[in-house]
Amino acid sequence: MKIEKESLNAEEVLSILKNERYEKTLELELIKRNIKSLEEDHEFALQQDENIKCHFCGSFHNNRIEERIEIVKDIQAGNEMVKVLRKDIENLDNELHEKTKQKKELSLQYKSYRNKVDRIKENISIISTYKNEGKYEIIQGSLQEKQKVKLERDKEIIRMAEKNEDLKELNSTKRRNEISKELKGFCSNVYEKLNIPPNYIKLSDFVQVLSKTGSENPRMIYGYHIALYLFNLKRGSNPFNILIYNSTC
Repeated sequence: MKIEKESLNAEEVLSILKNERYEKTLELELIKRNIKSLEEDHEFALQQDENIKCHFCGSFHNNRIEERIEIVKDIQAGNEMVKVLRKDIENLDNELHEKTKQKKELSLQYKSYRNKVDRIKENISIISTYKNEGKYEIIQGSLQEKQKVKLERDKEIIRMAEKNEDLKELNSTKRRNEISKELKGFCSNVYEKLNIPPNYIKLSDFVQVLSKTGSENPRMIYGYHIALYLFNLKRGSNPFNILIYNSTC
């Protein structure tokens, strides 16, 4: 039945939108925490000399104006990502509102259809009475109506079976190159927000190859791990899908 199919489609779209909003919200919170950490690092750097000794490993790090500027750039890039994500979440909320409204309307239409079917079934139950009274034509009309209902039911069963087969196909195991392509897509989105050129994306066994110097490598490492985290998050629950970011040394 068309109405039931549209209702199922609306439910699927709602589920996808809710998952996407959840992922965007997680990404937003992660970036906000990273920005806060960078701001604390910058505040600490402003209070130190041009050389800082790490309390953990004992090594010295440059704390010149150039290094402080790089931290500020990372903070600015993070703030831009926050703006983009908030806009994305706002758009998703609007879509969720519209799809929820659409699903309610479809539910009302489906309920109306079911009421009609129930009335038909009630009419069919009267056949025995008509038969006893010899009203053959009325019986034939009722049987035809019953056959129509049966045909509609059989068509719906076939459509549901086809839909289940499609879902099984969508849930099949992905090939290696498909996984690589999807991961590169996440890298591309994150790198773009971090002002990293897309041609820097080069994976070896699904790991970003580091071939640049200066501040490029830390940003690529940062961007790649965010992309990998989001990629694993999309594929489902995983106890090993964690992200730890430490900018102290």
